Amino acid sequence: QSRSSAASDVYKRQSQHISTAGTEAYGTSNMKFAINGGLILGTLDGANIEIREEIGEKNMFIFGAKADQVEDYRRQIRERNFNPDPRWHDLLNLIEQGVFGNFPDLPLLLNSVRDGNDFYLLSVDFPSYLDAQEKIDAAYKNKKLWNTMSILSTAGMGKFSSDRSIRDYAINIWKLRPCKRPGPISVLTEKLADSGLVPNVGSFHSPIGSPFSGLSSEVALERLTPEQKITMKAFSPNV
Repeated sequence: QSRSSAASDVYKRQSQHISTAGTEAYGTSNMKFAINGGLILGTLDGANIEIREEIGEKNMFIFGAKADQVEDYRRQIRERNFNPDPRWHDLLNLIEQGVFGNFPDLPLLLNSVRDGNDFYLLSVDFPSYLDAQEKIDAAYKNKKLWNTMSILSTAGMGKFSSDRSIRDYAINIWKLRPCKRPGPISVLTEKLADSGLVPNVGSFHSPIGSPFSGLSSEVALERLTPEQKITMKAFSPNV
């Protein structure tokens, strides 16, 4: 449907996300890489637009047509008024000669980007992609610059945390209200062993799966049955 990368290239901690602007071809994979310091090489499509707003374009490598240019470029290509970069023609010739291998659908592939075709504007975006790769090579040679960009990429990605996403869905879509966490409560640890709920109090292992901290003598109540909660509260000096 689009030319979004089948897999992200992590060479040099670089993440390629390549799709025609306006197709919304990818969303979360670029977030994962950027939040882990991978520098994005991509078009202004999908989440790249929001990521640019958060980390700044100077910490990404953006190339290609903008969404508001796409239809005009498609018209030029259909009407044979667009002249691709000579390097594009060189690439197609190399592919046609089998330099990168031969396969049965090769003519169909080449015809899809020739003779008034190229719906996804590969010929339009190709030269700026090559230019972006040159910028990547130059930046990578400057270790301080590359590391700074990587750190700022991670530092600016807080908006894309799952906590924020879930909170926005809960408030704006599901219309849910926060539910107060029941506990933890302080308990008298010397009485817990007698209850049978939490054996081996000295080692602070709870077989009922409830968080249990020996340092603060607290037990959370989320995973307890109503009967267990009553028993635990009976051991709490503050309840």
